[in-house]
Amino acid sequence: MGSTANIALRCAVWIFSATACVSAQVVISARAGLIYCLEGEVLLNGVPLNSEMAGFRLLKRGSELRTLRGRAEIILHSGELPYPDSAFVPKMVGGDSPLHRPGAAVRLGDSSALRLLDNRLESPRFELVAGSAVLDVSGLPRGTIIAAEIRGAKASVSRSGLYRLDADSRRISVYRGEAKVTSEGRLASLSAGTRLPLEGPGPEPFDVKAADSLDRWNQWRASVLSQSNLAALKKQIRPSYRTRRRLR
Repeated sequence: MGSTANIALRCAVWIFSATACVSAQVVISARAGLIYCLEGEVLLNGVPLNSEMAGFRLLKRGSELRTLRGRAEIILHSGELPYPDSAFVPKMVGGDSPLHRPGAAVRLGDSSALRLLDNRLESPRFELVAGSAVLDVSGLPRGTIIAAEIRGAKASVSRSGLYRLDADSRRISVYRGEAKVTSEGRLASLSAGTRLPLEGPGPEPFDVKAADSLDRWNQWRASVLSQSNLAALKKQIRPSYRTRRRLR
């Protein structure tokens, strides 16, 4: 395989899927804050956006993305894709591998607002101003830390997992993974199945199976991206791979 193909495989390659959010094309983002999916009424710094703008707009530092009756998906990190070989490819069947999802995506529900504070890939940082957001993290390069601020509290994530922030109910929840939260001078470590009410005495357990419309949309978008990236990677596989498989 040529050097160009190798570079493409090791970069974050995104295929826009045929949904109401985006059109079908490849996009590589070198900065955090790529607006990747839009549904319904969404404003960027007070200016209405439409789904055709998805994939072509980057949030700048200080920019605010606000949903009214709508949803939005922002890529904070594009992750890394390893070089596929005959031992690796069969494990990707079904598209469930976290290697075929974004390094980190944050998804906003209805009546929510996010302000991007840092757009560097090694240290993305945002503030949830209003509403709710799900942070879906997988395949981050070592040393990358994602930070989120909500109602004066600061959460940091450096490993794969699924996290939710609710500004109106003032809490941070960990469905999978681990997060460190600083609130009112206190440091709390949250593991899977625990959440921190920012006005409560400390972490408490919760039902990770309970889901609302934002959780279900997050699951659907994660599945779409997984399948799309898997399809993109299969197209890059060396032509000789299938030949070798037939000869075995």
